[in-house]
Amino acid sequence: MSIMRLFTFILSIFIVGMVEMMVAGIMNLMSQDLHVSEAVVGQLVTMYALTFAICGPILVKLTNRFSSRPVLL
Repeated sequence: MSIMRLFTFILSIFIVGMVEMMVAGIMNLMSQDLHVSEAVVGQLVTMYALTFAICGPILVKLTNRFSSRPVLL
């Protein structure tokens, strides 16, 4: 694996992790805006993370048949 590919992979993993954790800082604002408790917003974040964890490997397996260019488009 080339250094550029490795760097791109590490950067993309960092960005995904950062986006998932960013919601924790604004949960109280989201709960106020949606007029629900912070627990409900926390459950929403948990459901997103579980969906990402379950569907991520499945999508990788499904899109492995195609070349990377059509998958990105």
